[in-house]
Amino acid sequence: MNKNKKYGLLFKNTLIFAIGSLGSKLITFFLVPLYTNVLTKSEYGTADLISTIANIMVPVCGLVIQDAVLRFGLSKDYNKASVIKNAFILFLPGALLCLAITPFFGLYPAVSEWGLYIFAISISTMLYNIVFNYAKAKDMNKLYAFGSILSTLILAISNILLLLVFKSGIQGYLISNTLCLLLPSLVLLVATKSISDSLKAPYSKDLLVEMIKYSAPLIANNLSWWILSSSDKVMIEFFLSKDDLGLYTAASKIPALLSIVTTIFASAWTISSIKEYDDDGEKDKSFYSNVFKFFSLLMFSVALAILLVLKPFMSIYVGKEFFESWVFVPFLILGTVFYSFGSFFGAIFRALKKNVSCTITTVIAGIVNIVINLLLIPVIGVFAATLSTAISYLLIDIIRMLYSRKFFKFEIDFIKFIINSAILIVASILIILEPNFIYLISGIGLVLILIVNLKDYRGLVTFIITILKKRKIQVNGGESDVE
Repeated sequence: MNKNKKYGLLFKNTLIFAIGSLGSKLITFFLVPLYTNVLTKSEYGTADLISTIANIMVPVCGLVIQDAVLRFGLSKDYNKASVIKNAFILFLPGALLCLAITPFFGLYPAVSEWGLYIFAISISTMLYNIVFNYAKAKDMNKLYAFGSILSTLILAISNILLLLVFKSGIQGYLISNTLCLLLPSLVLLVATKSISDSLKAPYSKDLLVEMIKYSAPLIANNLSWWILSSSDKVMIEFFLSKDDLGLYTAASKIPALLSIVTTIFASAWTISSIKEYDDDGEKDKSFYSNVFKFFSLLMFSVALAILLVLKPFMSIYVGKEFFESWVFVPFLILGTVFYSFGSFFGAIFRALKKNVSCTITTVIAGIVNIVINLLLIPVIGVFAATLSTAISYLLIDIIRMLYSRKFFKFEIDFIKFIINSAILIVASILIILEPNFIYLISGIGLVLILIVNLKDYRGLVTFIITILKKRKIQVNGGESDVE
């Protein structure tokens, strides 16, 4: 694949996934005012805890097979229909395992009455992941985007009806979260011909074994990600209170703005990194270098911009009893930035089929996260959870960045990366210590980022203009080298 084509493919897929994901992520983000005004801190914390526990069921019961669907489905060496057939073969026992585990949730008082909802969200998520990744594997990215938009509409409409009109509380929240996963999955089952493909496809035991070998190590990886992103909530509820959990949950929605960028980019980047690695031609290391340079620059800049408007935004974004949660946001923002870089290198590990190496890094960070939380949450409260998140994601980033060079070396400007990281870290610490100077601190941080990266800013603007001009010329000329 020539250089223009690979950049064009990444740019095109990013736009497509932006159309599909941006709406869903923004709707989810803007539903928070509804949640924080209709639900109490305790109710909101409980509802989020239920979803959090459901998320741990997905990798355990689903075997993370959706990642194998994407990796093997995109490869020219395997039959796509056989890939989805094997995914469904593994989905059925996974769903039964979910059902068998459900009664044990009665032992946890905080969620004891919500076991069936945990089961429903879990299997709906498993099915959603499989069929949506199959759409990507078949290069049906526009259909993927449509499915994401449909999920968004269902989430918004059902939440408004169930919470505002019928006033169903936690139950309405959970039903809405189930419907927005299940209904789009059923639509994509038909649109991607997943069922007919799997019925017609030949069964391949060797492929099934390869898919399991690929995805099985990711169970520990995904569980570790769960520990990093969600175990904090369980510990806050256990050591502190549901009210504290509600505040932490509200604060964690602000970094969701930043994670929108990560999610959209990661969807496109995973496809590009796999196709670039599987390409028969010589690997273009500058492709990886340039993408990381521009992506990291974007993340640092957006993070500081969010901190600049954080307090006034929180005053209108959440209910009055949730406003104090803004002070927990800076470290969560910091963690989200480092999470995004870990995801960047994680995609490279998947392209290299080095899932064990990828998992080891996440497990190490997960252990660090648990230790910090156990030691500090009883002492400094919710701040411990935000601190552990930032430290753990930074650890993943450092290990993966260095370890990836053992398999695939490409240039990274470590000096500039360290300076950018230091600016954001220092700004986050100062904002927490001196909250009255948040505007001055974040403003100075933005200026410093601009000065340090001025050349790269110009390069990014030039790159985007060049890509857009080439696409305009191709469209007007009646041809395109971007698939």
